[in-house]
Amino acid sequence: MGSETMEGKELQLYFHIPFCARKCFYCDFLSAYGDEATKKAYMEALLAETAGSAVSYDSYTVSSVFIGGGTPSVVPVCYIERLMEAVRKHYRLADNGEITIEVNPGTVSGEELGRYRRAGINRMSVGLQSARNEELALLGRIHTWEQFQETYGAAREAGFENINVDLMSALPGQRLSDYKETLEKVLALEEPPEHISAYSLILEEGTLFFDRYRAGELKVPDEETDRAMYQETKRILYKQGYHRYEISNYARRGYECRHNCGYWNFSKPLLEKEELFGAGNRRRFPCRECAVPKRQGAGSLSEGSPWMPRGGSCPEQAGADGRIYVPWPADDRRAGWEGVREALWLQDGGSIR
Repeated sequence: MGSETMEGKELQLYFHIPFCARKCFYCDFLSAYGDEATKKAYMEALLAETAGSAVSYDSYTVSSVFIGGGTPSVVPVCYIERLMEAVRKHYRLADNGEITIEVNPGTVSGEELGRYRRAGINRMSVGLQSARNEELALLGRIHTWEQFQETYGAAREAGFENINVDLMSALPGQRLSDYKETLEKVLALEEPPEHISAYSLILEEGTLFFDRYRAGELKVPDEETDRAMYQETKRILYKQGYHRYEISNYARRGYECRHNCGYWNFSKPLLEKEELFGAGNRRRFPCRECAVPKRQGAGSLSEGSPWMPRGGSCPEQAGADGRIYVPWPADDRRAGWEGVREALWLQDGGSIR
């Protein structure tokens, strides 16, 4: 359908690409290594789902697209180009739409970054986590600080003017001075990023870090040090012109991630705004029979075709389209609860009455 001005109902698209070059030691996301045949099969299914779902959204305009993972940059760039072609062909994409792709240093070349940009992707999120090579090795990252610098510089040369950098604090053995070094190095880049996501490490069950921690082999900073890192993040970034608009997200004015904000802005029902594609999705759909919102269960690569769950867990309805519907609160209760979540998550969230 191509691009056009924003009108009618708003839609956000999220595409999950679950492949990584290697699983990081702290990561509990739905991600894994995949060979080229698996990547090809997955991406072909993702493209088919993208086209097949469009009929439900012919009256919607896409305000943002987020290609996340996993590490989308580990799949051949031609699939990312085809994905963007499918979005433009089958959906109404706003002229000023925000289109983000996640990349990791060491997985993408300058030539590929240029192809992303020419395909219409206008925002990039780079997973750095730390500027200290010893910490990157500890985390199981595949790259160095120097490789990050190469990727970041190549992205600027490719024309990306809206870049996020992911950082982590409270890493095993990390001191406050170590974390400050990472912040200062990122801010000292020739063109510092427009957006910084700064997260504190969480030890998630099922990860190598969790197992090592339970075995007494891993020591993480205490809560006081963790809190000091959080406060130092705010202090340093505020001083450099960033503002905190979500719990862990900082941006220069006008560069807040619109896609992320859409998750927490409940001025419109989320069920009218979000469509997720790929493995591990969580979707919300209106029930056609009773007009009460329902939410679809999560799928995986092994459930259904291509990954949609089959059967029913909803006492009212198991959709003929293969979507599993489960009960969702009525409008008044949903509005109250989601308003609380918005106020807690966003820096300028509404008042709680």
